[in-house]
Parts: sequence; C-alpha cells; structure tokens
Amino acid sequence: MAEGVDGTMLETTGQDGSYALRVRITEQQDTGTWTTQLTARIPGDDAPALLWLDVVNPEVLAPEGEEPRQRRQWTATPRLARGLLTVLPAYDSTARLDVRPRQISGEEAHELVDVVRDARR
Repeated sequence: MAEGVDGTMLETTGQDGSYALRVRITEQQDTGTWTTQLTARIPGDDAPALLWLDVVNPEVLAPEGEEPRQRRQWTATPRLARGLLTVLPAYDSTARLDVRPRQISGEEAHELVDVVRDARR
C-alpha cells in the first residue's frame, strides 16, 4: 500500500452457502481522512446479491471566529462506483442505477416519485 493508506479485508462463508466480503481502505490526505468501504454479499439461495459502497469524506469545520458547524467535503462520484456501474446491473429498489444521470419528463416524473417514496429503499 501507499504511504498514508491502510486496508482491511474480511470475508466469511455461511453454512447456507452464502458469502460475504468487506474491504475497507483508509487514506490519510492533506484534506483529512477518507474511508472507502465495499461490502458484497452473495446469498446461499436465489436471492439477488448485494453490493454496498460507502465513501466517508472528511468534515470541514468552520473557520475560527465563525459559528461552529460541520459539513462534509464535496466529492465526485468515486471511480470505483463508476467502474462497478459499468459492469454490474445495479438497483436501488426499482430504480436502475447508472453512471450518468437521466433526464425525465412528463409521466416519468410520477414514476420517479414512486421510486423515491418506495419503502423498500
């Protein structure tokens, strides 16, 4: 690994034939600590596999003398997410995830509202 980068990988196989993998990479940069965590679970039955990607970016604190507040630094779509979306069919409930945003109009707006309000998300 590179200087300032630490990685951890955990994996397990269940008695039902399921498999789970978690990889976490922590990077110490000038802007703070960035943590990327990828979790994959392949069930032992016919249920769909699960892939979960988290990116935790550093907090930005208010400059001295201003009211205390915290917010996260803006980050672009991680290259790992973009790469995964180009090779895997990915969904958030009924919404198909893609590398590029999709413009919708008219009746499609109702479909979007249904997706956003979907309790399974």
